[in-house]
Amino acid sequence: MATTALRSCEDTLLCLQENQKRSEFTRLGSRKLLMAKEKLKSFKGGHVYMTISEESEATNLDAVAKNEVANLKQNSIQISPDMYVVELADKINELVNKVITLEITTSSQNAQIESLKLETGELHKHVESLEEEKLSLVEGSSNLSDRVIQTMQLFNRPAARINGPMSSFVARLQGRKSSICTTKSDVAAC
Repeated sequence: MATTALRSCEDTLLCLQENQKRSEFTRLGSRKLLMAKEKLKSFKGGHVYMTISEESEATNLDAVAKNEVANLKQNSIQISPDMYVVELADKINELVNKVITLEITTSSQNAQIESLKLETGELHKHVESLEEEKLSLVEGSSNLSDRVIQTMQLFNRPAARINGPMSSFVARLQGRKSSICTTKSDVAAC
């Protein structure tokens, strides 16, 4: 029975080590999340929700798990043949309890990792849509200014066409007026 329990604990420890390798992969994902939040911050001018200290806290949890695995391996090696059956059973119970605690911690971390992956994906989508909106707004504003300039040019063209003949017409009228208005009574009427 003791051999079976020890083998089970050893298998569980191997699984936990594999999970630890996966958690290193997720640290890279959390860095991507931080970068996406920084982009979002630049759009909103707000604060980043996840800080570096939270990331280091996750790293500390991994370090604690590594230490526990090392301690468990060391404790299993320290079992001597002189140990009584009761002491051996107590050591096995301690080992099993620690392994169960590590499994629970790992399961909790895996759930958090999955939720972070989902949040990261959604955040990336939002950042991309904000970048597209920003680009379309910039393009739209330049198009609008171009349209305003074109409209102003269209308004100025007819005015120039009208002003050219109109000014010559006014000049002709003024020339006639000066020839007609020669007497004092004519000048008062002009």
